[in-house]
Amino acid sequence: MKELTVILVTALAAGSLGFLIKVPDIQQPTTRISSMGWIHMQKLLLPLFDNVCEESIDPTIVRLAQEFTLDSIADKYTDPEMVNNLKKLYGVNGQLQKGVIFTELNQDHMYEFQLLYDVLYNAQTFDTFYKTAAWARQNVNCGLFVNAIYLAILKRRDTEKITVPAPYELLPHYFIRQDIIIKASSLLAGGDVAVTESIVNEGNSYILDANYTCNIDASDESKLAYFHEDVGLNTYYFLKKLQYAPWFNTEDVNSNHAEYLYHFLKQLNARYNLERYSNGLTLLEKFDWKTTNVDSYDPMLVFSNGQGFTPRLSGLEITGLNTLQNIEDNIMKIIPTLVQNGYTKSQIISNLMNLLMTNVENYELDARRIFGGVAIENRYRSVLAHYMTSLRDPVSWKINQKIVDMVDEALKSLPGYTRNELYFPGVQVVNVEVKKLSTMFEPFKFEVTDALRISTDRPIFDVSVVESRLNHKPFTLKLNISSLVSQKGLVKIYLGPKILPGEFAMKKDLYMLLDNFECNLKIGSNVISRTSNAIERTSEDFVSLKVLRKLVEDAEFGLDVQPLNSLENLSGFPSRLLLPKGTPEGLPMQLLVFVAPFIKVTAAGINVMPKTEYNSAILSPGYPFDLDFDDKQFFSLPNVLVKDIIITHKDSSGAKKGEYDGSKKWDGSDKTNTYGPKREPYDYNLKKTQYGKPQDYEAKKDDRATSAPKVNDEVITESIQVTKDDEHNNLNPEIEESSYFSDKEPYALRLVNRPYEKYDYEARKQKYNYEEKKNKYNTRNEARRTKYYNKYVIENKTPKPENDILEDKININDDERYNIDDKKSMMKLHPKTTLVNNIEDTNLKVIPMYEAATTSELSPVIAILQRDDYIYE
Repeated sequence: MKELTVILVTALAAGSLGFLIKVPDIQQPTTRISSMGWIHMQKLLLPLFDNVCEESIDPTIVRLAQEFTLDSIADKYTDPEMVNNLKKLYGVNGQLQKGVIFTELNQDHMYEFQLLYDVLYNAQTFDTFYKTAAWARQNVNCGLFVNAIYLAILKRRDTEKITVPAPYELLPHYFIRQDIIIKASSLLAGGDVAVTESIVNEGNSYILDANYTCNIDASDESKLAYFHEDVGLNTYYFLKKLQYAPWFNTEDVNSNHAEYLYHFLKQLNARYNLERYSNGLTLLEKFDWKTTNVDSYDPMLVFSNGQGFTPRLSGLEITGLNTLQNIEDNIMKIIPTLVQNGYTKSQIISNLMNLLMTNVENYELDARRIFGGVAIENRYRSVLAHYMTSLRDPVSWKINQKIVDMVDEALKSLPGYTRNELYFPGVQVVNVEVKKLSTMFEPFKFEVTDALRISTDRPIFDVSVVESRLNHKPFTLKLNISSLVSQKGLVKIYLGPKILPGEFAMKKDLYMLLDNFECNLKIGSNVISRTSNAIERTSEDFVSLKVLRKLVEDAEFGLDVQPLNSLENLSGFPSRLLLPKGTPEGLPMQLLVFVAPFIKVTAAGINVMPKTEYNSAILSPGYPFDLDFDDKQFFSLPNVLVKDIIITHKDSSGAKKGEYDGSKKWDGSDKTNTYGPKREPYDYNLKKTQYGKPQDYEAKKDDRATSAPKVNDEVITESIQVTKDDEHNNLNPEIEESSYFSDKEPYALRLVNRPYEKYDYEARKQKYNYEEKKNKYNTRNEARRTKYYNKYVIENKTPKPENDILEDKININDDERYNIDDKKSMMKLHPKTTLVNNIEDTNLKVIPMYEAATTSELSPVIAILQRDDYIYE
């Protein structure tokens, strides 16, 4: 304990350049740590994730776990009652044992999860948090500990710069097929596994090809296995479900909790429908459980304790559907009462989501239990019973869709958006441009060595898994937005299938929110570029535990290491999956751009001046697609624009066969050189004598010169010009007579017999008189400059602009009226407009600023030089 305290104190006092870290309770004093404090925290936390389902062998964790007692540090937490509840639970035999399967469907498991999280989150200092985590690492169930530590690091302020390994690296059983897990475990245990196309070795590691449970080229819904089983997508869902844990549904934590949860599910299913659309499948729309077929499903997964996940068999009657139907009927009955009592949209969503998802017992839990397994005792062994595996089962998407449909149906009872609630005065979306959009499959490799090894000793080789994942090429969206006044705007870009006119209002839920950002609009045209890597709410892949250890070591040795992406930044939607899989011939899609007034939300409320009217609808995360609106009226708004696009797909299977060299199996017998063919020593002396000594080259050079034919003691030289076709033909003896040089010797022989001749640079220089050409060029340019000056300067009596910048010496009558006649040009002056100094001769177009802002033909504008109240293009 003293050693740990010294380390932390040293980190706190390492430098004066620091920042404030806020602890969870705002009443507690903040803690100041040095600019490198995150490195020390990162190093302390990494051993917590090493072989997480086995007891840790790290000396620090072992010692802290043995010394830790809740009684000794009960005063180190902001809420002592939480500590007492956890102490009571672990004081009896009611806690979840380490070998038991943890599931989020079991209320007892969730209660213990909440207690552990509360204690970790409410630790007053990082020192207390780390000691508690070390104790939990050794004594708490594996699945429960992983959930609690992830959520605590996400929520605590002093761990906001900390990153952790990915869940699929800590618990690969939940992400990788059973046969791959067995092979990897056998390799680490020293078993004899044959090297095949699916198991290869690359250097000091084995690489296993982890294909999906179904064929991508299948004709039914199983072709979406690459999407259902994507490790990044399942990690995203797992982290989001943790952040929306039921006990966070309070007014004090987040008043919009239920509304954001509803928006999360709606966007997730919209993205899923886009993938179904790209694969030619029917979209998930409103359905009835009694008339909807629920196919069988085998997840092909195994738990860490060796038990397999329960499959869902076909042909068996699923009991409990009446329970779901009764809940749906009761929800529909209370909606009119909520509307009549004046409940707002946010309040209606909150009440419905409590019944559907956030109550202790709710609709979602019942649905997952019913479809999770035939027998009650097997329902917790289904993929539907775990956040990390839920999305693998197609039924999970149907459950989410059913929840979204019920909330959507309730919101139809509210008045739809009026034109004033959708209109942004003075703003027009002129155009949106996007270059080629393309998707492909790429191989992704991650390690499973630490999670699957049995021995406490570090294996002499690594085991990794590679699978093919959907990705897209980087793209850029270029928006052209005009505005009459300087103001802030909120830009929302949606991606959806191509819909016929008049059907958008009914199918708007199929559109996914691709990007959402605020912008500062200036008067006139605003060109905004958004690259795919700048899109918010998205995340890149996690950094592996092995790389994290290396970065920490580098930082300790003084190398400049920047803070990595925090767990919060890694919990967004996978950036790889922004676009659905295209088709080789091109998948027709649509981009919808909507610009709304920007209203900034602060802790005290809406940041507006008193008596200022604002559009409260834009504060909703689902605006403008959460309520109904008139289709024709919506698309007549100038702040709305739809653009047709095409998404292509590069036909690739990701990791190609033979990409890794698996010619020799790793046997572990020789640590220095046990893989790859053994090579003989390279004989450089032998290589030198292959081409002879330097004097041999001089002799060959002399022989070539003397062998050439001579006339009058002069070497014959000829200048020959040959096309590629002629050269090819003359190198072939069979077509010699029909070649370009049929009357001479074959061209191949001429090349061999051509004599060596030293190049005469002086003769070449005399042949081309560069000085004479330079004088002619200067004389011609001087004549052109004189002609131009006489025509444009002397005749028009207009002073020549300096540095190509127009001087402010133009007098224009502000009352002159201007007109835009040609739709194909940007701006044209009225024929009756009179400008002094013949300025129209210089092809300069002038138009008042206020009139330029109302021009609808601004899309071709590239650059604008603004002076006072006019625009010069």
